[in-house]
Amino acid sequence: MEWEVEVKSRLTPSLLVSLKGKIGELYPQAVHSAINFRDVYWGAKAGSVAFRLRYTPHSLTVTHKRKSWGEEGVEMNRESEFSLPLSEATRVESFFKLLGYNPLYEKEKRGEAWQIDKLTIEIVEVPPLGHFIEIEYLSSDKELALERLQEVRHKLNIRELPLEERYYSEMLPKE
Repeated sequence: MEWEVEVKSRLTPSLLVSLKGKIGELYPQAVHSAINFRDVYWGAKAGSVAFRLRYTPHSLTVTHKRKSWGEEGVEMNRESEFSLPLSEATRVESFFKLLGYNPLYEKEKRGEAWQIDKLTIEIVEVPPLGHFIEIEYLSSDKELALERLQEVRHKLNIRELPLEERYYSEMLPKE
């Protein structure tokens, strides 16, 4: 099973525009795509998150993550996931409700992604938190993944940009 090793940093509006151009220049072979999805985090009524349902325009992805922190600001996760057609969303939601799970909170994420093999770079807006760059690398070798993330931060000239040390769930306002 591979590790999902990820870092994220907050972006200012001026840095947002210049980074998009720089990513395109440095990684012309990357598959560039739009991001537009809603994540709903589910768990027991008073419990912690058990899994996430990600709604995209065409699919529903069910994800369970075992989250952990590595070095300062580096997420190291193990995840299991599968996708279904979006038309199955109501049945999936009903199934999980029958098992005793309920939606706990949700977040939106929209922006752009660049995918090169096991490397993904995203520039996203997460309302109401603002804009972020996320750099993720999948590998069974955590050290290789960390090196790759640092290399990308160096190439993009954002080494000095502070890493966000909280999950979005910790930053989102609680209702």
